[in-house]
Amino acid sequence: MYFDGFYSDPHFFHENIIKYCNRPYKDSFHMNEMMIENYNKIVRKYDTILWLGDCFFTKNNDSRKNIMSRLNGKKILLRGNHDDKISDIMLYDLGFSSVFNTHFLSEIDDHIVRFSHYPNFSDDIDSDKRHKDRRPPIECGVTLIHGHTHEKNKITNKNHIHVGVDAWEYAPAPYDEVAKLLNTLK
Repeated sequence: MYFDGFYSDPHFFHENIIKYCNRPYKDSFHMNEMMIENYNKIVRKYDTILWLGDCFFTKNNDSRKNIMSRLNGKKILLRGNHDDKISDIMLYDLGFSSVFNTHFLSEIDDHIVRFSHYPNFSDDIDSDKRHKDRRPPIECGVTLIHGHTHEKNKITNKNHIHVGVDAWEYAPAPYDEVAKLLNTLK
Protein backbone atom coordinates (compact mmCIF):
# COMPACT_ATOMS: atom_id res chain seq x y z
CA MET A 1 0.00 0.00 0.00
CA TYR A 2 1.43 3.39 -0.98
CA PHE A 3 0.81 6.59 0.94
CA ASP A 4 1.77 10.15 0.07
CA GLY A 5 1.91 11.15 3.71
CA PHE A 6 0.97 10.38 7.29
CA TYR A 7 -1.14 12.29 9.81
CA SER A 8 -1.83 11.64 13.45
CA ASP A 9 -3.40 13.23 16.50
CA PRO A 10 -4.93 16.40 15.15
CA HIS A 11 -7.58 16.26 17.91
CA PHE A 12 -9.89 18.59 15.99
CA PHE A 13 -12.20 20.46 18.41
CA HIS A 14 -10.11 19.52 21.48
CA GLU A 15 -9.80 22.76 23.43
CA ASN A 16 -7.58 21.31 26.18
CA ILE A 17 -5.01 19.80 23.79
CA ILE A 18 -3.85 23.36 23.11
CA LYS A 19 -2.79 23.69 26.74
CA TYR A 20 -1.64 20.07 27.23
CA CYS A 21 0.67 20.14 24.20
CA ASN A 22 1.48 23.83 24.15
CA ARG A 23 -0.02 24.24 20.69
CA PRO A 24 0.23 27.78 19.27
CA TYR A 25 -3.51 28.44 18.98
CA LYS A 26 -5.86 30.72 20.88
CA ASP A 27 -8.79 28.25 20.83
CA SER A 28 -10.02 25.10 19.10
CA PHE A 29 -11.67 27.04 16.25
CA HIS A 30 -8.35 28.74 15.49
CA MET A 31 -6.53 25.39 15.76
CA ASN A 32 -9.00 23.65 13.42
CA GLU A 33 -8.75 26.37 10.79
CA MET A 34 -4.95 26.54 10.87
CA MET A 35 -4.58 22.75 10.74
CA ILE A 36 -6.94 22.56 7.75
CA GLU A 37 -4.81 25.19 6.02
CA ASN A 38 -1.57 23.36 6.94
CA TYR A 39 -2.99 20.03 5.75
CA ASN A 40 -4.06 21.39 2.38
CA LYS A 41 -0.67 23.02 1.79
CA ILE A 42 0.89 19.53 1.90
CA VAL A 43 -1.88 17.27 0.57
CA ARG A 44 -3.05 17.50 -3.04
CA LYS A 45 -6.41 16.40 -4.40
CA TYR A 46 -5.21 12.94 -5.51
CA ASP A 47 -2.83 12.16 -2.62
CA THR A 48 -3.50 9.28 -0.23
CA ILE A 49 -2.89 10.03 3.44
CA LEU A 50 -2.75 7.44 6.21
CA TRP A 51 -4.23 8.87 9.38
CA LEU A 52 -2.88 7.19 12.52
CA GLY A 53 -5.75 8.09 14.78
CA ASP A 54 -7.14 10.52 17.31
CA CYS A 55 -8.91 12.62 14.71
CA PHE A 56 -11.72 14.37 16.57
CA PHE A 57 -12.69 15.41 20.04
CA THR A 58 -16.37 16.03 19.42
CA LYS A 59 -19.47 13.84 19.19
CA ASN A 60 -21.08 16.18 16.65
CA ASN A 61 -20.97 14.36 13.32
CA ASP A 62 -21.88 17.49 11.34
CA SER A 63 -18.82 19.23 12.79
CA ARG A 64 -16.64 16.23 11.87
CA LYS A 65 -18.07 16.21 8.32
CA ASN A 66 -17.37 19.91 7.96
CA ILE A 67 -13.68 19.37 8.75
CA MET A 68 -13.30 16.26 6.57
CA SER A 69 -15.02 17.84 3.57
CA ARG A 70 -12.44 20.62 3.58
CA LEU A 71 -9.38 18.34 3.61
CA ASN A 72 -7.74 17.26 0.35
CA GLY A 73 -6.97 13.74 -0.76
CA LYS A 74 -8.01 10.20 -0.05
CA LYS A 75 -8.00 9.44 3.68
CA ILE A 76 -7.32 6.04 5.26
CA LEU A 77 -7.69 5.66 9.02
CA LEU A 78 -5.92 3.44 11.51
CA ARG A 79 -7.95 4.09 14.67
CA GLY A 80 -6.52 5.66 17.80
CA ASN A 81 -7.89 5.59 21.33
CA HIS A 82 -10.10 8.66 20.75
CA ASP A 83 -11.67 7.09 17.64
CA ASP A 84 -13.10 4.08 19.49
CA LYS A 85 -16.61 5.46 19.92
CA ILE A 86 -17.11 6.28 16.24
CA SER A 87 -18.60 3.41 14.21
CA ASP A 88 -17.00 2.23 10.97
CA ILE A 89 -20.15 3.26 9.11
CA MET A 90 -19.88 6.78 10.49
CA LEU A 91 -16.15 6.95 9.64
CA TYR A 92 -16.87 5.91 6.04
CA ASP A 93 -19.65 8.50 5.96
CA LEU A 94 -17.11 11.12 7.07
CA GLY A 95 -14.98 10.30 4.04
CA PHE A 96 -12.45 7.69 5.12
CA SER A 97 -12.04 5.17 2.29
CA SER A 98 -10.66 2.43 4.59
CA VAL A 99 -10.62 1.94 8.35
CA PHE A 100 -8.15 -0.28 10.22
CA ASN A 101 -8.60 -1.24 13.85
CA THR A 102 -5.09 -2.44 14.60
CA HIS A 103 -1.47 -1.94 13.59
CA PHE A 104 -0.17 -3.43 10.35
CA LEU A 105 3.04 -4.07 8.42
CA SER A 106 3.95 -2.32 5.18
CA GLU A 107 7.01 -1.09 3.31
CA ILE A 108 8.59 2.29 2.60
CA ASP A 109 11.50 2.34 0.14
CA ASP A 110 12.54 -1.25 0.92
CA HIS A 111 12.24 -0.70 4.68
CA ILE A 112 9.76 -2.85 6.57
CA VAL A 113 7.61 -0.62 8.75
CA ARG A 114 4.73 -1.16 11.11
CA PHE A 115 2.05 1.52 11.27
CA SER A 116 0.38 1.99 14.63
CA HIS A 117 -1.37 4.71 16.53
CA TYR A 118 0.64 3.61 19.57
CA PRO A 119 4.37 3.28 20.16
CA ASN A 120 5.73 -0.04 21.39
CA PHE A 121 5.27 -0.62 25.09
CA SER A 122 8.50 -0.21 27.00
CA ASP A 123 9.36 1.50 30.25
CA ASP A 124 12.24 3.38 28.65
CA ILE A 125 10.31 4.53 25.54
CA ASP A 126 7.05 5.91 26.82
CA SER A 127 5.97 6.74 30.32
CA ASP A 128 2.33 6.38 29.25
CA LYS A 129 1.30 2.91 30.44
CA ARG A 130 -2.23 3.02 29.02
CA HIS A 131 -3.44 0.82 26.16
CA LYS A 132 -0.73 -1.80 26.69
CA ASP A 133 -2.85 -4.42 24.92
CA ARG A 134 -3.07 -2.29 21.75
CA ARG A 135 0.62 -1.58 21.41
CA PRO A 136 2.55 -3.44 18.72
CA PRO A 137 5.36 -5.86 19.47
CA ILE A 138 9.00 -4.82 19.32
CA GLU A 139 10.37 -6.44 16.17
CA CYS A 140 13.94 -6.75 14.94
CA GLY A 141 14.37 -5.04 11.57
CA VAL A 142 11.01 -3.26 11.67
CA THR A 143 10.66 0.49 12.14
CA LEU A 144 7.53 1.66 13.91
CA ILE A 145 5.70 4.69 12.53
CA HIS A 146 3.29 5.95 15.16
CA GLY A 147 1.35 8.78 16.76
CA HIS A 148 -0.27 9.00 20.22
CA THR A 149 2.58 10.53 22.25
CA HIS A 150 2.32 14.20 21.20
CA GLU A 151 6.12 14.33 21.22
CA LYS A 152 7.78 17.25 19.47
CA ASN A 153 10.52 14.92 18.18
CA LYS A 154 10.13 13.07 14.89
CA ILE A 155 12.43 10.27 15.98
CA THR A 156 11.33 9.03 19.39
CA ASN A 157 13.50 5.94 19.67
CA LYS A 158 16.15 4.18 17.61
CA ASN A 159 13.41 2.50 15.55
CA HIS A 160 10.40 4.81 16.03
CA ILE A 161 9.24 7.65 13.79
CA HIS A 162 6.53 9.84 15.26
CA VAL A 163 4.13 11.33 12.68
CA GLY A 164 1.85 13.20 15.08
CA VAL A 165 1.03 16.78 14.16
CA ASP A 166 2.90 18.08 17.21
CA ALA A 167 6.19 16.96 15.60
CA TRP A 168 5.37 18.09 12.05
CA GLU A 169 4.32 21.73 12.46
CA TYR A 170 0.65 20.72 12.74
CA ALA A 171 0.59 19.24 9.23
CA PRO A 172 0.94 15.80 7.63
CA ALA A 173 4.34 14.14 7.50
CA PRO A 174 5.22 13.85 3.78
CA TYR A 175 6.21 10.40 2.52
CA ASP A 176 9.61 11.62 1.22
CA GLU A 177 10.56 13.14 4.57
CA VAL A 178 9.56 10.01 6.47
CA ALA A 179 11.57 7.92 3.98
CA LYS A 180 14.63 10.14 4.61
CA LEU A 181 14.24 9.66 8.36
CA LEU A 182 14.01 5.89 7.83
CA ASN A 183 17.35 5.98 6.04
CA THR A 184 18.98 7.76 8.98
CA LEU A 185 17.81 5.04 11.38
CA LYS A 186 19.54 2.16 9.55
